[in-house]
Amino acid sequence: MKQKILIILNGIFGDTPHISGGDVRPLEMMRYWHKKGFEIHILSSEKIDRYVENSTSVILHLQPSLSLSNTKWQYIVRAIQSLWLPSSLKKESFDVVYSSNDTLFDVIPGWLLKLQGKTARWVVVSHWIPDWTFWNRQNTHWFSSLLFLFSNRLSIWLASAGADILFAVSPSTKKKLTHLGVDTHKVITTRCGVDMYRIRQVVKTVKNKKYDAIFMKRLESEKGIWDTITIWKQVVTKKTDAVLCIAGAGSIPIDELQTKISQAGLDKNIEIVGLITDFSKKINVLAQSHVLIHPSYQENWSMVIGEALASGTPVVAYDLPELKEIWRNKIIFIPSGHTEKAAKAVLNILKNKPDSLSLPEDWDWKYIAQNEMNYFSTPAG
Repeated sequence: MKQKILIILNGIFGDTPHISGGDVRPLEMMRYWHKKGFEIHILSSEKIDRYVENSTSVILHLQPSLSLSNTKWQYIVRAIQSLWLPSSLKKESFDVVYSSNDTLFDVIPGWLLKLQGKTARWVVVSHWIPDWTFWNRQNTHWFSSLLFLFSNRLSIWLASAGADILFAVSPSTKKKLTHLGVDTHKVITTRCGVDMYRIRQVVKTVKNKKYDAIFMKRLESEKGIWDTITIWKQVVTKKTDAVLCIAGAGSIPIDELQTKISQAGLDKNIEIVGLITDFSKKINVLAQSHVLIHPSYQENWSMVIGEALASGTPVVAYDLPELKEIWRNKIIFIPSGHTEKAAKAVLNILKNKPDSLSLPEDWDWKYIAQNEMNYFSTPAG
């Protein structure tokens, strides 16, 4: 009899879902779990359709989507919504419930299903633990930081009390979880990865570089979109024909972004392509770029870095401790906020065209999916 796994992906909502690495992660691994005999269920909104490549092999349990303009209210309302499970789950029970993120709207349904005895194992994936000093978070309003801190701590408390396994996506995340009092025996270090085979198949079709650089993140200030504009302004002073591609969506409206670009005099030097949901198109754009600019102020792993490296595209990023722990000498690190140094690093890459780095084979999703399956597919008790 097939084991049943419910993957909770409640963060995919809104008119243009801001899909995060934490949402992409289980969508990548579930293909492997399906091949290994799991019956795959997903709890999400109807917007999940655009991200599930073979929807006939997946059973969907849908909650209403949202289209609120205020990001903070979206997250609050989504957390409240998650207290009511879809009626399609009433007759279901699962071997594994997999909360893909440590957000309230992904944790609460798992907690409810565990409380109701509808799952043998509840797994929570923890990506990033904010520090108590919320007022020190850069490029973020203090109230948003406080709200995020409160919701994160409540999520971790629920997970600590009810989850059987907490997968921490980096050693530093595991350390922070145990410092918060989570049972160290519950916390297992895991990681993110890339689809090596599919990336290589796409890269083989790319013959020329179209862009000098690319920014591929959510359009949020803490993800470095405004720093990217500043960096590119400095690059263009030295290389007047340089073209930057901006790919992504977020709380910052495109028209606001376009206004900033025009004010910087960069209309001819920046192309906005929006959110790319198709995997092949995403890798194609990365492979057509000489360098990925990644001036984010808040990360843990950042899967786009791995996808860029696997596509043969060098990366310039801010030197966040979490990123340095993972990527070490594979990418070029710049002190956070030093846009001039970042611009110089980008120009150096454009001038010298360094050889691309290859990632080890065990960074492929199938190895990570198998490792996690080894833990949660074992009968409970």
